[in-house]
Amino acid sequence: MVDISEGAVPAETDLKVIDEVLAQQNLPIPVMNVLIEYVLLRLDGKISKNYMMTIAAHWKRKKSPDCQRSDGNGMGRT
Repeated sequence: MVDISEGAVPAETDLKVIDEVLAQQNLPIPVMNVLIEYVLLRLDGKISKNYMMTIAAHWKRKKSPDCQRSDGNGMGRT
């Protein structure tokens, strides 16, 4: 998140949301990185817990090749 926010320290609330989504959905770290970037792009730089959790659960349910492969290539499918 520091890269995306041009070096600014991420808000504690954003980090808590990301940690919670990661813990609940158990996505591979490379997939989680894609999810964070995707959400930030879609929501104009904001982190929404409900939105992020919904997409993470959807990717997990679909068993996206990106979630299974976990090498971080690709965007996942929504």
